[in-house]
Amino acid sequence: MNKIKLLYDVVKAMRDKNEFQGVVKARGTCDSVEVMRFENEFQKNLATGLTKARINTVLDHDGKQVKHESSTEIYGCFPDHCGGHHRRFHRFHSEHHRCCGGRAKLTKLAFILNALNNLKVEEQADKSVVLTLNLTEIPEDLKAEIHARMAEKHHREMCCLKGVTAVENPQAALTVWLTKNSEVERVILTASAKLVKEGGETKAAELSAEIKLNW
Repeated sequence: MNKIKLLYDVVKAMRDKNEFQGVVKARGTCDSVEVMRFENEFQKNLATGLTKARINTVLDHDGKQVKHESSTEIYGCFPDHCGGHHRRFHRFHSEHHRCCGGRAKLTKLAFILNALNNLKVEEQADKSVVLTLNLTEIPEDLKAEIHARMAEKHHREMCCLKGVTAVENPQAALTVWLTKNSEVERVILTASAKLVKEGGETKAAELSAEIKLNW
């Protein structure tokens, strides 16, 4: 099966959708202790602009559990709100471009091409398709670049990543289920690594995330 043609069909099928609804779940642990749990039940109508979301979040903040629950319904796009996001996006893009330059773009391109090369495609009896990708199977130079970015200061300020100086033995895998009509039905991401903190302390971190779409 031609992987490029398959991905093209997926993008085309998803682009032609007017409505998306489903659930996003994520859970993170550090030394087997839950530090993050997130669930978002969402619905988005691209034709009308109606967006509904019911969000539940649990975070560990310096040993204290913080919970948040909310329900949101937005119809259309308010100019000030959207304009603010638009301006912030361009400011971030400009700063990112000055900081990273062409080398970062080539690194991303290399990662994408390597991922495409390693992507495994398995067609099922009902014509659905399962895509699997071992994200750990990447060249050493790309690993070094990714590790350096994960260890940057602005990442270390987040949750159990605070104070992290190195990431060792990272493992990550991605599985995508496609319907026979090339629609993304389910996505699961699992990742784990040993985090080395200032002073030599190590933490075993794990992350799992899942997206389920209803058609």
